[in-house]
Amino acid sequence: MKGKSTMYKKTNTADFSNMEGYEDHSVNLLYTWDKESKLTGIIINIACPSQVSEHEFLISADIGMKPGWKCVRD
Repeated sequence: MKGKSTMYKKTNTADFSNMEGYEDHSVNLLYTWDKESKLTGIIINIACPSQVSEHEFLISADIGMKPGWKCVRD
């Protein structure tokens, strides 16, 4: 299947060649403190490809519900 890209296909087939695309491993952080220098919040900005949450552009506090991120909310 030369010259063809596909999403949502099994990778254990004879015609699978490789994954394509850019990987964004960046994590951007914005911290907030009160007047007594106590940490009051952290905004975490991570890349989330459309294959994970298609058609969504949102600000959410549910990252603690994602597998592997529970420690962030605790």
